[in-house]
Amino acid sequence: MADHSSQRIGGVLFDAMRRRLAGPRGPVPLSPKEFEFLSLLLAHRPRVLSKEEIQDALWPDTLVTETSLSTLVNELRRKVGQRGRDGPIRTVHGVGYALEDEGAVLPVRDAPRLVRGTTEIPLTEAAIVLGREPGTPGTIEDPSVSRRHARLTWDGAHATLADLGSKNGTFVRGSRVAEPVVLEDGDDVRLGLVLFVFRAPRASGESTTKTAR
Repeated sequence: MADHSSQRIGGVLFDAMRRRLAGPRGPVPLSPKEFEFLSLLLAHRPRVLSKEEIQDALWPDTLVTETSLSTLVNELRRKVGQRGRDGPIRTVHGVGYALEDEGAVLPVRDAPRLVRGTTEIPLTEAAIVLGREPGTPGTIEDPSVSRRHARLTWDGAHATLADLGSKNGTFVRGSRVAEPVVLEDGDDVRLGLVLFVFRAPRASGESTTKTAR
């Protein structure tokens, strides 16, 4: 079975290792049943699972009503930021539910990232915008950061950071960015007054020896 330890679901990331969703405003905890249900949908994504399949997997040898399942679905939709039935968790009338296929994304643990203490911004897409704009993978809630501050891109080999005309500037290794800069593992990255450390993905078995300056 495919590794679904971390996958994008709409505007959030499903972090199977920590049994939670990682949203733009921080971690969103999952109940045991919510975790089991999302794991089941991801394992079969984008195939439609019948209500009977889901009930047998989540409540084996237990008789439950459809209300239990619909309540679970509604709560999960709320947590992934989905409004109504239009979104990643799809209702197939008369059959069951499916998780939309959003294409392959880089697992969080293998993605390049910006790290600040316990906060991480993983680059699981080809490009993300960093800034105060809410509801995005690169949201940084700090008054010194512009709404659209900088763009971080990844081509599979190199991560590049470009300033987007921010008020308080973007800095790499202590120097203000005027042109796009290719980042190296351990680089200091500052947006306004917010300091991050860039971490590049590592090959299997490789250890990081470079430390942040």
